[in-house]
Amino acid sequence: MSEAANGDNLSKDPPSRISQELRNFYAEHNVDLARLEQVGKSGESDPFPFRFVRLNPRFDRGESLKILNKEVGEHKVEGKEPHKPIPVNWIGSEWGFFALPASFPLASSESFTSGRVYGMDVSSGAGAAALLSNSFDTNPSQTGDHNSAADISDEIRVLDLCCCPGLKLCAMADHFRDQKATIIGVDVSEPRMALCKKIVTKYQLSHSDDAEPANTSSIPKAKANIQLYCQDGTSFGTNWKEQNLVFDTRSALEDISVRGKRKRMNKSARARERKRLKEIASEDWTRSQQSTTNEDSNQESQAPGAPGILLFDYVLVDAECSTDGSLKHMKERLKSGTDDPKQAEETTVIETNDMLTDQRQLDELVDLQKRLLESGYRLLKPGGKLVYSTCSLSHAQNENVVKWLLEKYPDDCYSIPVNFLNAKSTLIVEGTLKGTIRFYPNLAKEDMELFGDGFFLAKLGKRE
Repeated sequence: MSEAANGDNLSKDPPSRISQELRNFYAEHNVDLARLEQVGKSGESDPFPFRFVRLNPRFDRGESLKILNKEVGEHKVEGKEPHKPIPVNWIGSEWGFFALPASFPLASSESFTSGRVYGMDVSSGAGAAALLSNSFDTNPSQTGDHNSAADISDEIRVLDLCCCPGLKLCAMADHFRDQKATIIGVDVSEPRMALCKKIVTKYQLSHSDDAEPANTSSIPKAKANIQLYCQDGTSFGTNWKEQNLVFDTRSALEDISVRGKRKRMNKSARARERKRLKEIASEDWTRSQQSTTNEDSNQESQAPGAPGILLFDYVLVDAECSTDGSLKHMKERLKSGTDDPKQAEETTVIETNDMLTDQRQLDELVDLQKRLLESGYRLLKPGGKLVYSTCSLSHAQNENVVKWLLEKYPDDCYSIPVNFLNAKSTLIVEGTLKGTIRFYPNLAKEDMELFGDGFFLAKLGKRE
């Protein structure tokens, strides 16, 4: 459909609720917003066929699926046969993703409130999967087996540099449950970090109001440890005075074992927690300094901007972006519109996105993305792997940022081409930079397009 034709469709009564500049942007990426504009109209179905969940491996898989199947089967959709959860096999069964009807009330379901499932879009899950596995590498023999690269007794270190709300962080911790691993999440926003802490606590520490449900007793306890730092990702790990560790799962479990889950911490308990977290953070810093064995590397570690903590085997930089690929968020905002043309002219709020259409704001955002990506790359071990991702369709925020890093570090940084051919979708394509991947938003009516939001990812390596 031409842009002019698309514009005609969207300008029909009631008037369009999306700015012309924003519609032009989506038209450039061949994203037809006509169905999205019909949100809230009588007789119009949800423009997204699915919502997605991921099973929590701390519960028995069979029992979780039994409960989820029952809940989804009881959810009645007018004019349709009862649904059941559909496994999303293209990402790998080990990740535990399932597609549910878009109208399924997840937030009020037992599966969700009990912590048996995460509400997580499978498109963003692809970033974590591509980072930690070579299954999606175009040439896996050249990148080696990720999971056998280190001795099983070695500690694996993973960094999620823009970790909130924490769903990918939990996915990576679940992936390494049976291995000694430290998963570190970093975010500069205190409110976002507070939400992340709640999510990690819900899924990684507790499963119910009771101490430990019977159905998890036979499941091995995780060896992976999650740490959360509330600080600037562009400078994380370079200045001891700025280290602000706010959560550590092992420390939290020790505290729970002493005071119980139901008791709130008093003032002295909170002070002890802050002291303990500071000690844990200093241990990481001290271990890094002790690992320096020669004068040259010691001088390098003390150079301005050089990492002062142990480097990471895997780094995920899911950078702050304009979020234009997350059309589900736009759908929720458009729901507030009205079908009454008269009222629409007076009350309709026009959807805009200045981070895309205002050049100054876009330039500032791209500069932040470059600094975040470079910070993540500095913290990556030689031989390590890094994924850069956004939920934007913007070339400026995606391919151009990755190309910038490759050109800045031509001797050490290299691209690892990835693909998701098993998805068998025309909406998952190679980016304009060879080896990168674009997920275009799934606004199709085809039931088997098993992914959701728009997403971009690039996988990079650092030469040894």
